[in-house]
Amino acid sequence: DAANKNNIWAGMCGEMASDPTAIKVLLGIGLHEFSMSASAILSSRKLISELNKEEISDRIDEILNFTTAEEVENFLNNM
Repeated sequence: DAANKNNIWAGMCGEMASDPTAIKVLLGIGLHEFSMSASAILSSRKLISELNKEEISDRIDEILNFTTAEEVENFLNNM
Protein backbone atom coordinates (compact mmCIF):
# COMPACT_ATOMS: atom_id res chain seq x y z
CA ASP A 1 0.00 0.00 0.00
CA ALA A 2 2.78 2.41 0.91
CA ALA A 3 4.55 1.86 -2.40
CA ASN A 4 1.37 2.35 -4.41
CA LYS A 5 0.40 5.49 -2.47
CA ASN A 6 3.81 6.98 -3.25
CA ASN A 7 3.97 5.87 -6.91
CA ILE A 8 6.78 3.41 -6.19
CA TRP A 9 6.96 0.08 -7.99
CA ALA A 10 6.90 -2.94 -5.68
CA GLY A 11 8.10 -6.35 -6.75
CA MET A 12 8.85 -9.92 -5.72
CA CYS A 13 11.95 -11.94 -6.55
CA GLY A 14 12.44 -15.67 -6.29
CA GLU A 15 10.42 -18.84 -6.58
CA MET A 16 7.32 -17.32 -5.01
CA ALA A 17 7.11 -14.82 -7.88
CA SER A 18 6.43 -17.69 -10.30
CA ASP A 19 4.05 -19.73 -8.14
CA PRO A 20 0.60 -19.58 -9.82
CA THR A 21 -1.31 -19.24 -6.55
CA ALA A 22 1.12 -16.67 -5.16
CA ILE A 23 0.97 -14.61 -8.37
CA LYS A 24 -2.75 -14.06 -7.84
CA VAL A 25 -2.24 -12.88 -4.26
CA LEU A 26 0.77 -10.75 -5.15
CA LEU A 27 -1.17 -9.00 -7.91
CA GLY A 28 -4.09 -8.54 -5.54
CA ILE A 29 -1.96 -6.76 -2.96
CA GLY A 30 -0.62 -4.43 -5.63
CA LEU A 31 2.77 -5.73 -6.72
CA HIS A 32 3.91 -4.53 -10.13
CA GLU A 33 7.01 -6.53 -10.90
CA PHE A 34 7.94 -10.20 -10.70
CA SER A 35 11.47 -11.54 -11.02
CA MET A 36 11.81 -15.28 -11.66
CA SER A 37 13.85 -17.90 -13.46
CA ALA A 38 13.76 -17.71 -17.22
CA SER A 39 11.98 -21.05 -17.50
CA ALA A 40 8.97 -19.70 -15.55
CA ILE A 41 8.47 -16.45 -17.46
CA LEU A 42 6.20 -17.64 -20.29
CA SER A 43 3.75 -19.57 -18.12
CA SER A 44 3.65 -16.77 -15.54
CA ARG A 45 3.13 -14.11 -18.21
CA LYS A 46 0.27 -16.16 -19.68
CA LEU A 47 -1.38 -16.51 -16.27
CA ILE A 48 -1.04 -12.80 -15.48
CA SER A 49 -2.55 -11.84 -18.84
CA GLU A 50 -5.60 -14.04 -18.12
CA LEU A 51 -6.25 -12.68 -14.62
CA ASN A 52 -8.72 -10.00 -13.65
CA LYS A 53 -6.52 -7.89 -11.37
CA GLU A 54 -9.42 -5.68 -10.26
CA GLU A 55 -11.49 -8.67 -9.15
CA ILE A 56 -8.60 -10.08 -7.16
CA SER A 57 -7.80 -6.67 -5.64
CA ASP A 58 -11.45 -6.19 -4.66
CA ARG A 59 -11.42 -9.52 -2.82
CA ILE A 60 -7.91 -9.41 -1.32
CA ASP A 61 -9.16 -8.72 2.22
CA GLU A 62 -11.31 -11.84 2.02
CA ILE A 63 -8.36 -13.86 0.75
CA LEU A 64 -6.00 -12.56 3.45
CA ASN A 65 -8.47 -13.53 6.18
CA PHE A 66 -8.42 -17.24 5.31
CA THR A 67 -6.71 -19.31 7.98
CA THR A 68 -5.25 -22.12 5.89
CA ALA A 69 -3.31 -22.40 2.66
CA GLU A 70 -5.93 -24.86 1.45
CA GLU A 71 -8.68 -22.23 1.78
CA VAL A 72 -6.61 -19.72 -0.18
CA GLU A 73 -5.77 -22.22 -2.91
CA ASN A 74 -9.37 -23.40 -3.26
CA PHE A 75 -10.67 -19.84 -3.48
CA LEU A 76 -8.06 -18.70 -6.00
CA ASN A 77 -8.38 -21.82 -8.14
CA ASN A 78 -12.07 -21.02 -8.57
CA MET A 79 -11.51 -17.41 -9.65
